[in-house]
Amino acid sequence: QIAGRHSASAAQVMIAWTISKGAIPIIGVTSPRHVREACEALQIILNDEEIRILEETAEKEDIKTGRIWEKSLRQDAP
Repeated sequence: QIAGRHSASAAQVMIAWTISKGAIPIIGVTSPRHVREACEALQIILNDEEIRILEETAEKEDIKTGRIWEKSLRQDAP
């Protein structure tokens, strides 16, 4: 739903989410289309509600958004 609101793919939304957390995503690209889509993702600005929904969904689905050695990227983390 969030991707649809931004006329973007799910991958582009996740790139935008990573950037919204102050991180630089490492993106694997294998075609010019991937490069183009990654560049388009830079234009996506997620609002606080969208970020909250993405993070709550990841938590419900037990999707890890960070590694043990990383500082938490969660919005509510200290």
